[in-house]
Amino acid sequence: MMKKQKINLRNQESILKDKRLQPSYLDAFDLSQYDLSDVSVIIPTFNRCPHTPEEDSNPLGWCLESLLAQKSGGLAEIVIIDDASTDYTRNVVEYFQSNSDTPIIYLKNSENEGSSVSRNLAVESSNSDCVMFVDDDCVFSRYMLFGANFTLNKLDENVAALHLPVYHRRTVPAFVGLEEIGILDLEEGIMTGNYDGFPIEFAEDLDKSFLDEGLKVVKPIEIKNLGGVFLTRKKVFQNVNGFPEFFTWKNAYREETEFALRLHKKGYKI
Repeated sequence: MMKKQKINLRNQESILKDKRLQPSYLDAFDLSQYDLSDVSVIIPTFNRCPHTPEEDSNPLGWCLESLLAQKSGGLAEIVIIDDASTDYTRNVVEYFQSNSDTPIIYLKNSENEGSSVSRNLAVESSNSDCVMFVDDDCVFSRYMLFGANFTLNKLDENVAALHLPVYHRRTVPAFVGLEEIGILDLEEGIMTGNYDGFPIEFAEDLDKSFLDEGLKVVKPIEIKNLGGVFLTRKKVFQNVNGFPEFFTWKNAYREETEFALRLHKKGYKI
């Protein structure tokens, strides 16, 4: 069993107050000067719009609002793949299509195919160098896409995918050791995420933990596993034949893990 590192509460408190980690920190920067890749955001969805667009109470709607509010991140288009929903999904998407300058492509399966098949179909219809996978109930901070796109562009071509931290159901991230994030060990039978964890090691010396000293973008760490929110290059996705379609259940839990294994077999890093 891996032992969790002891958390230094003083460091934990100070890092959460650090202005460089606040959502508004990048407001003072001109981010338009950075040459970023075009990104197609892929959203598989199924019955996440129980209300009409006017009610503004749909998880998919919240997700789209946060994506359309992204700042200088290279968002070229959003591709929504509707897995045979029976609610107001089409109406909600049409509302956003008519009120957005960003192209929104809407695809719908004739029958429920599951998220792996749906994602693969959406990628085929995308038009960008990079694709980012998100779930239909995610709400993102304004600089999420910029941070991801900027970081992937700075990394070696051998880095195939960049997973985003997901601070779900928390106002602040948990603190965990580097070795506890994104584990995939088939010999020991360990497959975990902890993607909502902030590395304790970074908290101890934040000034040495930046990928970019000017923007103060935090360094990525190498992981083995993947979850549902990550950015990858389209050519890499196609090179490993995308997500697995051999699962016998429709919404395949661990489909991202299988995708991660495909990347590792090709020699890529995550």
